[in-house]
Amino acid sequence: MTNPNDHRPYVELPVEARTLLTIVARAATFRFGVRPHDDSYLEPWLAEIWNSERLAPSDLADPARMTLVIKEHMSSSFSSENQQSAVSANEDVA
Repeated sequence: MTNPNDHRPYVELPVEARTLLTIVARAATFRFGVRPHDDSYLEPWLAEIWNSERLAPSDLADPARMTLVIKEHMSSSFSSENQQSAVSANEDVA
């Protein structure tokens, strides 16, 4: 039996844990006013967060903490996307 406090790679998480993480991420996007992405974008992004933060299944028991972790990653990931979109739009106009 594995310890719920040990990091498990995202791909080894049970589907229920990945689903819960997706729900928390979707709630965070709405709460912080970020345009929600489809699952094809969200899944690898959540895997990157999970593995880079070395999260463990027990971390899912604290949705407030998970929301903050996701918010931190959202601010860096989505703000750089918005900047790239703004640059692209300006380049098209010029």
